[in-house]
Amino acid sequence: MDIKQEYQPITALPKQLLLDVSNIIHSYSTALVRVTKGRDRKEIAQLVGSGTFVFSSNAYGILTAAHVVDLLKGKFSLGLTLKEQEHKYAIDSMHLAIRRIANGQVDSEGPDLAFIQLPTSEIPTIKATSTFYNLDRNRDRILSTPPDLDMGIWALCGVPDILTTDGASEIGFESRKEFYSRCGFGGIRSIYEVDGFDYCDFEVKYDSSPNIPESFGGVSGGGLWQIPLQKRPDQIIEAKEYILSGVAFYQTQRNGINRSIKCHSRKSIYDKAYQEVIKEIS
Repeated sequence: MDIKQEYQPITALPKQLLLDVSNIIHSYSTALVRVTKGRDRKEIAQLVGSGTFVFSSNAYGILTAAHVVDLLKGKFSLGLTLKEQEHKYAIDSMHLAIRRIANGQVDSEGPDLAFIQLPTSEIPTIKATSTFYNLDRNRDRILSTPPDLDMGIWALCGVPDILTTDGASEIGFESRKEFYSRCGFGGIRSIYEVDGFDYCDFEVKYDSSPNIPESFGGVSGGGLWQIPLQKRPDQIIEAKEYILSGVAFYQTQRNGINRSIKCHSRKSIYDKAYQEVIKEIS
């Protein structure tokens, strides 16, 4: 049975395909929320960034940006978003291992990468509603012969803080804070390397959709994905695979209808992060 590789602009793709792709990527993604208690003992929830659930042969955790974990200081619990319905899930900081892989001196230049190792006891609960991306699978292929940049579509998934709202709880909590994860489709033109870390710029075009957030603050640490497509014999276009291909860490100033989100790319994930942190954890 012949299944052809498909190259198509985003505007030519069925909306249902983009929705299906978005739903899959959301299952790997989470908001990172610093939960503390005020003087009145009421909880305060502050969005600090976004992250992607990942695992290797001996570690489960969240891949994110270093400047995001720098906001996780003092006594806190790490709140995670695991599903669309109202819920509360947080892990006390004493059970987390926060590992800064690299943190540069200039915000716009990087490097800016970190890993939060999660306690083994929490993995089954997270797996019940979310998905961990396997960094071991196809690692060698992605490093040696990655897909061409124009193969399939690209998506950036994160939680813009500009969309965060407060409200009344529907299930009995004292209050509710709503975080909205968004998956945006776009593209990158090139990947370049500096001091062993690679980078790419995810292009945002404000004239492509009325729903693009004015600010991407909160998206830092979110995953950049490449999704190669294929056309089945019945002419239906579908995702061939989902490749975690970057971590967002900086937004440029908007210039008219244009803005870009700077991201680490594949070598930073599958070489630097993998070798320096994830694979070394025993």
